[in-house]
Amino acid sequence: LRAEIRDGALGRLQIVHMTSRGPNEAPSRDYIAHCGGIYRDKAIHFFDLLRYLTGREVDRVWCQTSRVHTTRTEDNFLATLEMAGGGPLVAVNGSRSTAGRSGLIDAAGEHGQLVGDHLHGFAYAVAARTRTPTWLPPGA
Repeated sequence: LRAEIRDGALGRLQIVHMTSRGPNEAPSRDYIAHCGGIYRDKAIHFFDLLRYLTGREVDRVWCQTSRVHTTRTEDNFLATLEMAGGGPLVAVNGSRSTAGRSGLIDAAGEHGQLVGDHLHGFAYAVAARTRTPTWLPPGA
């Protein structure tokens, strides 16, 4: 996805949406004491991934969390990010309160869209109502 985003195949990047879902597992007390909550445990990786994919820095962040299953830390987060230099709008969210597991990346620009999931190993180019599989390296 990085090459397609950076080489301009999508045109001017307009919006990025990324999600992370994980199993409903209550974190241990030791983990909570050292992890810093769902932001440092999961959300921080979105910053790194955005920088890697776009080559831009995150300029501003708005966040919210919720507790669904745990009482000692949050299970879910939602964040809206502004990229430096007027880049794309970015929405990221993560959850430890679901039975499923996924890692979705959706990047849309003026000429098309890329959708992929790094845990399930798929990626598609989307144009209008047409979805075309794109190449992923082994182990992606």
